[in-house]
Amino acid sequence: MATSQSFVDLRTSSLSAGSHTDDSVWPSFTDIMTVVVMIFLMSLVVILLRNVELVKSEQESARLAELKASENVELETAITSLEQRIAEVQLQLQAQVLKTQQTGQQLEQSQQQVTSLIADIQALQLLRDKLNDENTQLAATKLALEGKIKIVEDEKSDLEQLQQQSEQANLSLEDEKQKLLIQLSALSEQKQQLDQSLAEQQSNLTTLQQEKENIALQAQDLEQERSTLVSQALQAQSDFDALKAVYSLLQKDNRSLFDRVSDAEKMIVELEENLTSANQTIEQKQQELSVAEAEIETKTQVIELKTQEIETKTEEIELKTEELVESREQFSALEEKYLKLVGPARSELDKYVVAVRYRLVGNQALIEFADPATGSYQRVNQAELHQKLAELKRQKGKDLYTRVVIPSDSGLSYDQAWRFTQDILTQYDYYYQ
Repeated sequence: MATSQSFVDLRTSSLSAGSHTDDSVWPSFTDIMTVVVMIFLMSLVVILLRNVELVKSEQESARLAELKASENVELETAITSLEQRIAEVQLQLQAQVLKTQQTGQQLEQSQQQVTSLIADIQALQLLRDKLNDENTQLAATKLALEGKIKIVEDEKSDLEQLQQQSEQANLSLEDEKQKLLIQLSALSEQKQQLDQSLAEQQSNLTTLQQEKENIALQAQDLEQERSTLVSQALQAQSDFDALKAVYSLLQKDNRSLFDRVSDAEKMIVELEENLTSANQTIEQKQQELSVAEAEIETKTQVIELKTQEIETKTEEIELKTEELVESREQFSALEEKYLKLVGPARSELDKYVVAVRYRLVGNQALIEFADPATGSYQRVNQAELHQKLAELKRQKGKDLYTRVVIPSDSGLSYDQAWRFTQDILTQYDYYYQ
């Protein structure tokens, strides 16, 4: 019974079943299969563990690929929007440059118009000064002509007085001629009555002396002839001839006086004509001066309007320049962002790499920090983390590469992980500076 209930020892062959005391050198089939099964199970466990790790890594890579794809989509949309914005800004800049050029051309035209207007005003001012000089010269000429006219009028009055005197002398000479003819007839007929005729001649001589006093200096010859007639009555005929000569001289003087009067009248007429022409010229110059002053006023108003337009254009140009400066600043900012977006890829090459691991344990945030100096993660709070990163940024500057690690079982939402990553990277990573 005891023998039948025990297990069969398979390690021994059937030939040596009777001798249980002898050990075999070769292992049995059961031992070999046991080892094979154990190796298979161990390899299966290793394969399963590797598959689990591969699945986790694939999930992590898929999640990272999704994040990268979403980031790439966002970057592409941002790049396209920035390119569109840059194109719009470039178009605005081109339009602004064209407007500035047009405004500059308008300003140049306005300046040319202003210079031409200023030249016209200067020419009009010179014309006004010339007209004023001519007006003063014409006024002086007018005064001189008026003085000459007064002189001529005085001479005319003197000539009229001389003419009246000559007429009176002619009348007196005619009376004397008649008297002398009567005396000559009396002398020829009655030489014997010389005493009586002498008395009459004396009376006539007294009258003649009175008349000679009224005649001017030109009748001195007549007075001498009269004295000779008083002294020498016998030479009356010669006296009569002398009187005829004096009469002819007086007639010549009278004619010369008439000629002088006519010349004076002609001169007066010419002076009056010159005066009227001078007055007309003065009136014309005054009209031209008034027209020139009106033109100067209109030109001045036009210049004021042009000046106001230039001031408004200058203000518009200043505003446009400010807008252009703002547009350029916006364009430069967009260009910087665009260059950052299209810049080289973020790389750890030749950089000082530090790692920050962030996760939630329950409701408490767990932050771990690792750098090449320590080589392992150390638990820190948020203040210590920012202090360490700020110190490293001060030391390394553009060489600081910050890696943010979010474990798959971190317990963080996508928004929380994204905000923490962006906060750390924008403050301390070289690529975001």
